Amino acid sequence: MDLVILIIRLALAAIFFVAGFGKLSDLDAGRRSLISFGVPPLIVPVMAYVLPIVEIAVSALLLWPGASWPGAVLASAMLVTFTAAMLYQLSRGNSPDCNCFGAVHSEPVSAAAIVRNLVFLAASAILVFRAQGGQGTELANLTRDDSTLIFAFAAAAIALLVLIGQRRITGEIAQMSKRLNLIELMAAEGGAVRRDEAGSPEDGLPIGAMFPPFELSSAAGGTVDLASILSDGKPFIAFFVSPTCTPCGALAPEIDRWAGELDGRVRILIVSSGDVEANIAKFNTVRDHLILIENDRELSDVVMAKWTPSAVFVGADGLVRSHVAVGDAAITSMAERIIAAGEDAPAAVFADDRERPTKFMYGQPVPQFSVNDVAGKVVDDGSLRGRRSLLVFWSSTCPHCAEMHDDLTDWLSAKPDGAPSVHIFTNSIDTLNGVADTATVIVDPEHETAGELGMYGTPSAVMIDENGVFVSETAVGAGNIWALLGRFDINR
Repeated sequence: MDLVILIIRLALAAIFFVAGFGKLSDLDAGRRSLISFGVPPLIVPVMAYVLPIVEIAVSALLLWPGASWPGAVLASAMLVTFTAAMLYQLSRGNSPDCNCFGAVHSEPVSAAAIVRNLVFLAASAILVFRAQGGQGTELANLTRDDSTLIFAFAAAAIALLVLIGQRRITGEIAQMSKRLNLIELMAAEGGAVRRDEAGSPEDGLPIGAMFPPFELSSAAGGTVDLASILSDGKPFIAFFVSPTCTPCGALAPEIDRWAGELDGRVRILIVSSGDVEANIAKFNTVRDHLILIENDRELSDVVMAKWTPSAVFVGADGLVRSHVAVGDAAITSMAERIIAAGEDAPAAVFADDRERPTKFMYGQPVPQFSVNDVAGKVVDDGSLRGRRSLLVFWSSTCPHCAEMHDDLTDWLSAKPDGAPSVHIFTNSIDTLNGVADTATVIVDPEHETAGELGMYGTPSAVMIDENGVFVSETAVGAGNIWALLGRFDINR
């Protein structure tokens, strides 16, 4: 039994050393991961250093029987904390990058990652329950047979890691090869298309916005609308493509593969244009995907998927749950993350890793705050619970706010049943006198409270659910704010 305990100690020591070393090798990724898990930004720089150092210290403690028990206690506490944080994020519909092994290996939070943590926790719990005197033998006291067995175990573990690494490298090489082939195709066929009207590839509906309603012709005949797509209670990935787009054609086999791996958990929509037969020939070579044909980019432009290929993930509730992924690399990354999330994918959110001026607070509880509205009533984080709320960041000197003012006033005066309550944070009441009767107006001259709530620029807004949790990212601009409310006929 002492030999088994020693093997457990050595295995855990190796795991914690690799985790700590990997995190120290990529501190920027560690900082991003901590922020995505909701760690207060003020302590993130310190935590990014302290966490890997503690992991390496745990690894060292586990090497000696005399120090192994406190090391196992610390390892168990860390694993319980990590697993609880993962479960919390998944319960909120989030799938942040766990950065568990830093530069060595990282993946989005998923059920598989939680199971892996529970296996590690079970191993450390064995050491904890054996107490100080039951931590196995010293390395120096091993017999030749024991040493041979440990070396065989280590060799098997290394061989397994090599196979896993080889598979990963092979996959990356295959992706690079596909991209090189794509570049050759584009060079040969003149695939580059200049589209000055397309805007930035980083444009797109904010996460948490409603996907716009549509009714499009199906390549199989008849028409299809959003309600019919959502009627089976499944999320979907909408791929925006074109039969004349060379990269789209190169992506078609990958879409077939992803559809197979998703195995019906997530629907696949191909949104295209042009000749029906050309689309079927290009995108339905293996599987019969649902191909929808636009006449004049009526859906693509509203989604702001203005480049091909693009893709976006939409939940079964019809809410946007990813940023618009543009290009084969970004689309592949998003699709692989959705596949890796497994059964958790329908409730997850897949944000990209681009730097943004706003804090991504989706799934996090509203921070504590307390202010008075213009009527003298206290508005705090507790008062937001009980019904959905739209928090709007406004400025009396903002021309974009001025353009939105009349539409907002009209909407508030005839607000439909079930619509969220509206709280407007503004530097001055000057331009909102007609709104105070139908919305809660808070004068926030230094924008301190609005900044804490993740808003940036005017106008911007964020949606809070009845539990006081952010259920959207910050929507910047009138069009994106209306998208949070499902209004695509106003100020787009």
